[in-house]
Amino acid sequence: MSTITFNSNINNVFNSLEQAEERILTAIGMFAEGKVVTKITEMDAVDTSYLRGSIHYKVKKSEKKVIIGTNTEYSVYVHEGTRKMRKRPFLKDGVYQNISGIRRVAEDAGRQGMTWVIII
Repeated sequence: MSTITFNSNINNVFNSLEQAEERILTAIGMFAEGKVVTKITEMDAVDTSYLRGSIHYKVKKSEKKVIIGTNTEYSVYVHEGTRKMRKRPFLKDGVYQNISGIRRVAEDAGRQGMTWVIII
């Protein structure tokens, strides 16, 4: 009688997928942050570099998302405009105008560190 042994690597697979997910979200955050900062400069949306320097991203791993924003009190007025000032939607435009780049960055980050082994 022969013995069959089965070894599961499912935990390694799940760990690799979680690491890839975090890599992808981080890469998206870094890329989008840079594009938003660039958009602020293009729109001439600042008198000082305070708004540009306040742009940051945060990865929310448990929610599988990236948040990009600023904590400056006046940024909403720059972004949405006022009765006396035209709107300059640096966050929205910085992200939406770079969707293809975000996809490319996500794909590249997803491929990093992935090893595929097929045993026949």
